[in-house]
Amino acid sequence: MRAGGLIVAVAAAVALPAAAQDRTGAFLTGADLASRCAAASVSGECIMYVAGALDAAMAMEAALRGMGQNVRTFCLPASATSRAVAQSVAAYLAQHPDARNASAASAVHAAAVAAYPCGPR
Repeated sequence: MRAGGLIVAVAAAVALPAAAQDRTGAFLTGADLASRCAAASVSGECIMYVAGALDAAMAMEAALRGMGQNVRTFCLPASATSRAVAQSVAAYLAQHPDARNASAASAVHAAAVAAYPCGPR
């Protein structure tokens, strides 16, 4: 199966039932995630959601790079811990109330792009 077909097949396989989604088309909104990610003490649920969302984003970017597209929207440092990254997402959600209206995965991605830009630091 070609890479493009594989991505379409994976996307179709993980499509969410409409009854389980809210108006953003996601299981969780940024507001839902913000309630689980208090900046002072992020919960295990928050940490795991953020790690999963970023793993998915990195996998999608790697697949696109494999098809010749130069895509890298954020660059986590080797020293980043899942707790520290979740704390940066919590801080982003606190500072950007508009991100609470998006899907939680979109909010996590926006936070990572803001906190972990690629290139010289």
